[in-house]
Amino acid sequence: MVTLMMKPCRRLLPLAALVVLAPLPMSASGAPLGCLITEGAGIAGVQVGMAASAALAVTGPPRSRQTADSRVVYTLRPPWGQMVADRGIVQRVSAVGSECRTTRGIGPGATLAQIRGAYSGVSVITHAEAPSAEWLAFPFVGVAFFLRAGQVEAVEVFRSETLAPSGPAPATPAPGATPAPGAPTPTPTTAPGTWSIRSTSTRVENGTVVVSGTVENRARAQAAYAEVRVLDGDGRQIGQAESPLQPALVPVGGTASFSVRVQVDQVVRRYTVFIRPANAPSVTLAQASGEIKDPQQFGAMAARQLQVSIQATSPTPSATTFVVNVTNPSPFKVESVTVAVEMIVTCRVASRVVPVLVAGPGPLPTPVPTPGRTIQELWTGTATVRQIGPGASAQRPLQLSGGVCLVFLTWSASTRVSDVKIAQ
Repeated sequence: MVTLMMKPCRRLLPLAALVVLAPLPMSASGAPLGCLITEGAGIAGVQVGMAASAALAVTGPPRSRQTADSRVVYTLRPPWGQMVADRGIVQRVSAVGSECRTTRGIGPGATLAQIRGAYSGVSVITHAEAPSAEWLAFPFVGVAFFLRAGQVEAVEVFRSETLAPSGPAPATPAPGATPAPGAPTPTPTTAPGTWSIRSTSTRVENGTVVVSGTVENRARAQAAYAEVRVLDGDGRQIGQAESPLQPALVPVGGTASFSVRVQVDQVVRRYTVFIRPANAPSVTLAQASGEIKDPQQFGAMAARQLQVSIQATSPTPSATTFVVNVTNPSPFKVESVTVAVEMIVTCRVASRVVPVLVAGPGPLPTPVPTPGRTIQELWTGTATVRQIGPGASAQRPLQLSGGVCLVFLTWSASTRVSDVKIAQ
């Protein structure tokens, strides 16, 4: 397992910005000192463990930022990619500039073979993000590489597991004391020597349940991942997935986040999160369970699977002879669904009599009938269909309103599903 490190900004510097009047000074390894990547330490003046405000003074204002709990993800301008800070302290930073190189000469544009040659004999963790994209992380060195089609797109630096924490651990303030400005606030919720799942949350996206949260490590530094199992209302497991912590390597006293996406086709009522070591999948470092109390979050999933048809119950259809039929091929039990209908109809209006005036004396004018004519009208209506079990169908009469047509010669209908309610 490995961290799904930050997704780097793939924009490179304009060519004009790379033009210099003299060659950049080089390190002993051949890396430009202007963008030297020091494994486990930092990139081009941005150091892991420094204040985020000081780092931004080096990089300039971020292009964007995203906040989750105490963590902030900054999207930076090249040659940097992104930076993650927790409680105002830099935890990770990445580079996307082609001029950036590690102390072993690897940077954006390098190949998988070059990485293996430069870091031969060093423990590595891999994680495939897509068929042609993967992360290679070297936790005991403090560097990770994101590759696409066998070529490095971004390099990320984090504190290595073999490095000691920078500076003494913050002291726990006395009761009622105010922490120093900018100092991390200790949260004594995790017992020494243990891991803890600090928070969890869920959301439903299309056919996916996303379980997110944060963990805290008060044991030794360790690479870990989150495993999530989801259960239905009867306690049966209906899905499982896993994802590395971010960062995967969590230092002593550090925190990490997780976001696990589980594909489902049923209503999830409960979930359990397991935090496991990357090298020991059978070991549980921490565990927490939660409940999804509102099944309506799955209404959109059921709505996309419902099949709606409009049927005429008479060979001479009219505004009162149609029904809405809903078939539910999903595994969800639908309490009710509202179907809105628009119908284009044609009919023939009755003939009308036109008198013909005859000049001069004689008999009264003779009425002359004119043939009927065909008109087209828009009719609308709604119907609420109830109690549709998995694999079942149900009907409801459709009451239409529209124009003057009494009997429809032709008709065509379009439907729209809304207000899908899932049975508790």
